Amino acid sequence: MEWFIEYKDYFILIASLISFITAICVSLITLIGNIYSNRQKYSNDYAHKIIDRRLDTYELIEQVLAKLNQSKSTNNHKRIFVFLEKVDEIDNLLKDIENIYKSELWISVNIHHILCRINRFLVYYKESINRNDMRYINIYFQEFINDTRKPAITEEYIKLKNVKGAINQYEVALSLDSEYSQLINMLYHQINDDLIRMEDVSKFLKGKNSKSSIIKNFF
Repeated sequence: MEWFIEYKDYFILIASLISFITAICVSLITLIGNIYSNRQKYSNDYAHKIIDRRLDTYELIEQVLAKLNQSKSTNNHKRIFVFLEKVDEIDNLLKDIENIYKSELWISVNIHHILCRINRFLVYYKESINRNDMRYINIYFQEFINDTRKPAITEEYIKLKNVKGAINQYEVALSLDSEYSQLINMLYHQINDDLIRMEDVSKFLKGKNSKSSIIKNFF
């Protein structure tokens, strides 16, 4: 035991060093764990805020969709969409779409494209009716003829598109029913598609930041 007594101070020193190093290691591990935990919490909070902002914007889009989808039956038991009949109310709907554009940061590329197309359709349709001239709505069909989803051209529209002079709003509205319905369906399906992928914030942000982002196939 003499050797133990002789080297006791060294053993005490070594034990102290081991305790000190252990304490430092535990502190470092705790610190690293806290940093990682805080980073994860920050990342989750950031993602939740983005999702909340997007959901708020998509609620506005759903309201526009509901307005677009308003329709009624005619005397001939045919459906006519309200905004194809009441041209004077189109401006209010265009303002709703404009408000969504102000939150463009939170919507997908596809939603933006569809809303732009709906906007153009409504503007050109209103001009054709107010000016009694089919040339304006014809511009819309020419503008989107090469789109992923081509405009729905009906026989009724083909008969009317070259009419010069006075046009019948009711006939024009019915001839555009298919394209108007297609726009509604495009918006509806894209909203659903975006909501399904809403939690993938990273993919959404990369898509928004990509300079090579293109409009994907809608279906």
